[in-house]
Amino acid sequence: MYKKIMVPLDGSDLAECVLPHVETVAMGCEVKNVTFVRAVEPLHLPSASEWLPSPEERQRIESGHRSDAQDYLTELVGRLKYGGADLQS
Repeated sequence: MYKKIMVPLDGSDLAECVLPHVETVAMGCEVKNVTFVRAVEPLHLPSASEWLPSPEERQRIESGHRSDAQDYLTELVGRLKYGGADLQS
């Protein structure tokens, strides 16, 4: 029935409540690929902010957020086993 599943997560415990359900569907439907994603918002600053980062600083901060999200997904994939499905982040 399903060949691929994409699972959006935000890093919260509430979002991870979906994982047992994903496992059930993945194993029951013999899913070949499960992809976990986490969106990272760009840095938003109030218009009246006293601190305005340089473009380099802004890029460093946003890069850190992306790295944190990828680390979270890598750790998550490392602890999950969904039958023979290929788990990706």
